[in-house]
Amino acid sequence: MKTGRNNPCPCGSGLKYKKCHGRPGPATAARPASKVQSFSLRERNLTLLAAIVDIFGMASARGWDEVKENVSDDRVRELYRVVAGLWPPDTDVGSLFPTPGPSLRALYLGDVNPEQIVHNVFRFALYADEIFIVDPFHNPWLMAREYSPLVNPGQWKMDTLKLVYFMAGLAPWIEAGLVTLIPNPGHFDYPLLRKTWNLAKERLAGWKPSEEDMEDFEPAARQEFARVLFALPRGTLARKLRDASPEISEQDIGKTLDYIDALRRRDPLDLAQPIEKLGEQTVATRTGANLEMALYISQLTGAFPYTSLRMRWKELLSVAEELPDVAQVWSPLTKAFQELEFKFLDQVDSEFACSLRKDGRLEGFRAFLRRVWSMIGGAPDISRASSLARDFGDELTSEYHKAEAEWGQIDRDLVKQFGATFAGGLISGAFSLHIPTLGFAVAGVVELLNARLKRREFRKRVPMSVLIDLSARKNRKMHG
Repeated sequence: MKTGRNNPCPCGSGLKYKKCHGRPGPATAARPASKVQSFSLRERNLTLLAAIVDIFGMASARGWDEVKENVSDDRVRELYRVVAGLWPPDTDVGSLFPTPGPSLRALYLGDVNPEQIVHNVFRFALYADEIFIVDPFHNPWLMAREYSPLVNPGQWKMDTLKLVYFMAGLAPWIEAGLVTLIPNPGHFDYPLLRKTWNLAKERLAGWKPSEEDMEDFEPAARQEFARVLFALPRGTLARKLRDASPEISEQDIGKTLDYIDALRRRDPLDLAQPIEKLGEQTVATRTGANLEMALYISQLTGAFPYTSLRMRWKELLSVAEELPDVAQVWSPLTKAFQELEFKFLDQVDSEFACSLRKDGRLEGFRAFLRRVWSMIGGAPDISRASSLARDFGDELTSEYHKAEAEWGQIDRDLVKQFGATFAGGLISGAFSLHIPTLGFAVAGVVELLNARLKRREFRKRVPMSVLIDLSARKNRKMHG
């Protein structure tokens, strides 16, 4: 996959490689490609973050509205030159990923929606040492010319605004090393990507999402459609209103359009730029990685998957492996978790939420989870697992009460920081833990790891997963 400097650039621009992706981008401080190849995963994260701040003028902007105004074709193209420069096709991503260890690493497995994922990071950040998110930025090397943000950046302005917003929210966490964007390994190994697709196709043969599954995605889909529709010119919207309701008065049309304008002003992801017709902007849906690739990443890095989506949770439970002649030995611990109501951060300022994490809040409870993780990851003797599960269940009660006291202090700190009228900083929900006897596994994933990482340590299984469920407690039974 290496490209000669005088060969056509694989991005489809029509330029020689040395004149396109082979040259340093303006936001990478003119570092040559060979230097970028030596960057660690963290250095690539920080370089991308610095480039976004620089390209979109975030350091000097008077407010978010000015950042939105800075989303132009040239800036979108410049951003993706940086992305392409940071992730050339011959990147050895396997060498960049951390090896499994005692750290409590969590891989976010769910809808990579820039609006929601930030909240899902905040909600779980006090319960993990580090959170991995599959990089949501498009890889220009993998895109056809007509869709490339390097060739046709104008169609990606709305999508880029969402990604800039996403990075602005996560900036303190990335800088602190608490959140890491990781690439999809399949983007640098097409046979691997194709194999995980085929494994997923076999696993999902005949499957259809239920109405309950779609409830997780419907609100965001409706909001996205409304955002695109409302960006049309007022005259176009007025005609659509007349077509939909021929009896509507001109006065009511005016009021409706004024209301839409007010909604757009309050929406941080409204492009605030004219869109002449539907289809002018490309709307991208991101799911991070399919289950097979998620397990591949988890086993490679020693992370456990967590999600807030019921559909992804049911996917995980479908590949949980139990010994047929052994009871679910970890049930005393998992049931103890399910019987408790946990607190999570919600609608909290990013800097303040990150400061709580850096101050060591809930470190005692994280230490408890770390002990559980280390024990189950070490594949304990099945004969001892039942007693360990009971002991951990008893310890959970003590650690939970300590955590409750800390949440009380966090609540008081929120009032002190944002005023007595502040509400919505904390939310309650379920912390559903599932620990199958033989872990979570998809046939073929270990073989893929063995074929590519013969001299590298990785887990043979994923021993644990977590669901953060903020729905009504009456739904608790479905969570295993």
